[in-house]
Amino acid sequence: TTLTMGRVHVVLAAALVALAACATIVVADGFQAPSAPGALFFEGFDDDSWSSRWSVLSEDPYTGVLKRTAGEHEAIGGDKGVSMSSAGKRHGMAANLQQAANWADKPIVFQYELRADNGLGCDGAYLKFISEPNFEPSKLNGDSRYAVMFGPDKCGGTNKVHFIFQHKNPKTGKFEEKHLKAAPLVKNDKRTHLYTLVMHPDNRFEIMIDGEHAAAGTLLDSFNPPVNPPKTIDDPNDKKPEDWVDTKEIDDPEDAKPEDWDETQPAMIIDESASKPSDWNDDEPATIPDPEATKPEDWDDEDDGEWEPPMIDNPKCSASGCGPWKQPMKRNPLYKGKWKPRRIPNPEYKGEWKPKQIDNPDFFEDLEPFKMEPVRAVALELLTNSGDIIFDNILVTNSESQAQELAEVFKQRQEVEKTLITVEGEPSEFGKMLDNVAEMAYANPLVSLAVAIAVALLLLTICWKTCLTDKKPAGDKQSSGNDDAKKTDAVTEDDDVTENKIEEVQEEPEQVDSTEAAAENSQADGDNDENDTVTSSPTKSVRRRKGRSQKE
Repeated sequence: TTLTMGRVHVVLAAALVALAACATIVVADGFQAPSAPGALFFEGFDDDSWSSRWSVLSEDPYTGVLKRTAGEHEAIGGDKGVSMSSAGKRHGMAANLQQAANWADKPIVFQYELRADNGLGCDGAYLKFISEPNFEPSKLNGDSRYAVMFGPDKCGGTNKVHFIFQHKNPKTGKFEEKHLKAAPLVKNDKRTHLYTLVMHPDNRFEIMIDGEHAAAGTLLDSFNPPVNPPKTIDDPNDKKPEDWVDTKEIDDPEDAKPEDWDETQPAMIIDESASKPSDWNDDEPATIPDPEATKPEDWDDEDDGEWEPPMIDNPKCSASGCGPWKQPMKRNPLYKGKWKPRRIPNPEYKGEWKPKQIDNPDFFEDLEPFKMEPVRAVALELLTNSGDIIFDNILVTNSESQAQELAEVFKQRQEVEKTLITVEGEPSEFGKMLDNVAEMAYANPLVSLAVAIAVALLLLTICWKTCLTDKKPAGDKQSSGNDDAKKTDAVTEDDDVTENKIEEVQEEPEQVDSTEAAAENSQADGDNDENDTVTSSPTKSVRRRKGRSQKE
């Protein structure tokens, strides 16, 4: 019962998923652009007016084309984003916030959707949240100062979701990048993913991918280099004394090499007891040129040198081997190696030397690194090698609930894309159903055992009926005694017929006793003395041979 109910639940769940997808597509037909009233910044790229809000760079080195598109898969009809469409080129665009994001007593959320139609090969897909005073979007460049850089980056050994913030040194006034030490990995497939960074006034932060927790920590403890420098540092003028002994162990001066220690013995010697196998072939080489190999048509002797066929194992060699036989080597039982005196603790050891500590002249303590320079703009300044990387629904807000509401649009897209875009290694719906059944079986082992026994008995019964009861008993009264009778409509010598003509007639069905019908069927199967009558439904034609016996 549990298993059956589980299957019902699985079927219902699948139906609900399908209905959800259909509902999403229905929404797509009447797509309404999402909005974020009161947000510090929101861009959904929902019409062509987006280009009036963004400064799109076109001068060298920013030669990549940014265009509004739904990409390869339009999950929600009418919903589009902006794509870095040019592979191997740098793209750049920036837009000012509706109002500057001041780091005060409210959390701040950075969120956007990203899809890489070709996957991420060697590509950056992060955003910069610019803090440069008097920033002009049209003058964006790689040196434009940002407060936060957030998003995926994958190339070579780099595969992480960046979270970098720039901290201002209160003593020097210089800005220094702080990199998240344990950055989450990039989700590298062709579906849309939602990247969210939430920062709190108490220095806590959380990164979510597709609405699920990916990383968390504090600005004070989770970054490298740390925000605050150490209070003390090594004294650069302190030097290790010349008589300082930092060797832990020394050779024992009282240890002596044993008189019978022979350092001249080799580690390996010839095995004199070995003899050549009887089937060893001394006259044949172990390898020969491949007789079936031919010189490639494009081989140039002048450029490539004289061509030689590859070597293969000699088929004439026996299992033991070919060529000149040599006695094998074995370990020398007399070998001891080079003698070394044993090691003892050094009586003069003073420990590992370390320079003395002095106050760090550059020390400061900032317990509120959350309070950064105000964020004034959002910028995309990236080189892509893959192309077709789409950004959508970029949000900067002080409201976590507003970010969650916008995430609902992403969830609609996510459900549709599950049916449109396959992900390597992801189980099929049937596979998921089997997993659910397996989980139920694990949770209810006794019920599962009972069901398994019942299924096994059912299969054995079917096998018994189909495999063993096909044969007639030897003394069956309905049998004609002709064990070799053929099941065929062709006329044979023992057929009791007066005519071999076949006609099509219309018949009304006869009421036949079930016992008699079973006997006749058994008789037809057993001896085939008489021709078969093939009867369909009452109104269908019946094929009958003329001249059947009176008995039939």
